Amino acid sequence: MSKIVLWVSDLAAQSGFYGKLLGAQVISSTDGFAELSSDSNSVLLHLLPAEYRDATGLTAGLTAGLPAQEEVAIKPVFSVASIAEAKLAVAGTFARFGDSVATYGDYNYLDVIDPEGNVIQLQERVTPKGLFDDEIFAITLVAHDLAASIEFYGDKLGLKTVFSDDVSAVYVCGKTMINVLSGAAAVELVQPASVVSEGSGVGAVYTLRVADVDATAAELEAAGVKLLSGAIDRPWGVRTASFQDPSGHTWEIADH
Repeated sequence: MSKIVLWVSDLAAQSGFYGKLLGAQVISSTDGFAELSSDSNSVLLHLLPAEYRDATGLTAGLTAGLPAQEEVAIKPVFSVASIAEAKLAVAGTFARFGDSVATYGDYNYLDVIDPEGNVIQLQERVTPKGLFDDEIFAITLVAHDLAASIEFYGDKLGLKTVFSDDVSAVYVCGKTMINVLSGAAAVELVQPASVVSEGSGVGAVYTLRVADVDATAAELEAAGVKLLSGAIDRPWGVRTASFQDPSGHTWEIADH
């Protein structure tokens, strides 16, 4: 997910517009910036210097939006689950939409002119996603010395900690979570498989995010994949199932 920067004249109004259009939340803001994020999009709204701002309909009581641009050299593209629902979410604003939806490959596209006249584009997927089209969500690394591993990932690598308890620490690494888990706690995660002993090999569990763990587990079994564990509700709030490849590498599917 890339971050798109848009210069705007009305920070509050445009924050509200893009929040509704993309189903995004404001995750940080200052006097001149607002960052919005959703599962698929990240946009940073940057307030124009005063001498470059235009009066918009929402701030100046106008009855129409700003003049629309025509075709532009650079057009930000935002992913939405449904173009129709995105249009409905911003009904009543000064947004204007293209006359027709175009289809290219796996996606539908529609041009949008936002309330300040900027041309953007929405895309929605029209073909089913593959079983594992998402990026790897989390990697679980077996730690035989948890304190040393925490020092390594947190202090030496400088990764941000997002969760920790007596047996684990979770770090952010780009789009992927790295879960450093004590060897004793990892036993429950991979049984009836065994956790590698210290110095005998590499121990890791790779987690893939899916919408429906039970349905995906059934698809895997139908394809001849033997599950280590069926769909299980874990104490940390997710439902998982796990399996191994022919070399013994362990994968987990989870409904994060």
